[in-house]
Amino acid sequence: MHYSTFLGQHKTSLSHAQWLRLRYIERQLLWERKVTSRMIADEFGVSAQQARTDVRTYLELAPGNMVDQSGSRKGYFPSATFSPVLLGENDLVWRATAEFQPPQAAHVQEIPIIHRGVPSRTLSVFLSAIEQQGQVHAIYASMENPEGTPRRLTPTIIITVNGRQHVRAYDWGSSAYKDFVLARFIGIPEVITPAKAPLIKDKAWDIAIPVRFIANPTLSKAQQGVIEQDYLLEPHEFSIRAPMIFYLCPENNLPKTDGEYAEATDPNGHGPFVYPVLAVHAQTGEPIHKYRCAGEH
Repeated sequence: MHYSTFLGQHKTSLSHAQWLRLRYIERQLLWERKVTSRMIADEFGVSAQQARTDVRTYLELAPGNMVDQSGSRKGYFPSATFSPVLLGENDLVWRATAEFQPPQAAHVQEIPIIHRGVPSRTLSVFLSAIEQQGQVHAIYASMENPEGTPRRLTPTIIITVNGRQHVRAYDWGSSAYKDFVLARFIGIPEVITPAKAPLIKDKAWDIAIPVRFIANPTLSKAQQGVIEQDYLLEPHEFSIRAPMIFYLCPENNLPKTDGEYAEATDPNGHGPFVYPVLAVHAQTGEPIHKYRCAGEH
């Protein structure tokens, strides 16, 4: 949601600077599940009094969205009925608070990117369910069932992939853990608490795979040098949950099947140029796509 859109929807004299701080409050409540006056003051360099004023202003704009807690958990936390009012239904801003616009200059051009829907209200429902260890009753649309089918889910984590969100959840209908695209839920899901725990553990998610990005060794040393200069392959090694390899490969143009890996490492074809970067197990050196189903059986 842009500042001008917000002003059009709310009769307020809120300044742009304060609007950014209120968006920060809502971003903290949505993603971090906590905000304090100190956080606001430190983030924006305002006084403690101004930060407290911002909190009161947010409560006026979004009554019932935030609860005040004292004791060891002192701060403000999202209520069980928290629903974003400032971030907008398809607001892609989740790491930053400000609006970033492409540079408007003749010597700079930007290729348009197709964005995926980010339903912030649906997201807030699932985050609340994860926090409360509850179930979610929802209607989910898929390519096989575009009209939607009822689902009873126990969500466990939100996965962000290239600007879109998935929720990993135990699906009571199929007795398995699956990933669901948040934008494909029809209507606002319902949180049920208290709720039964899943019948099985998510063993696949518990498996962490050490990964290393490398320049395709089929390329010549000089060509590998070009790729190493072109791509930021740092860090040299990192860990990723086994189910997330499903997203890691296509999102980074990495081979995701044995056939694609064979193509990528064929010195007589164009594969090394199609896949200039490979991902391998940091310890065994095997192609990382071989571990995408680890722990599922």
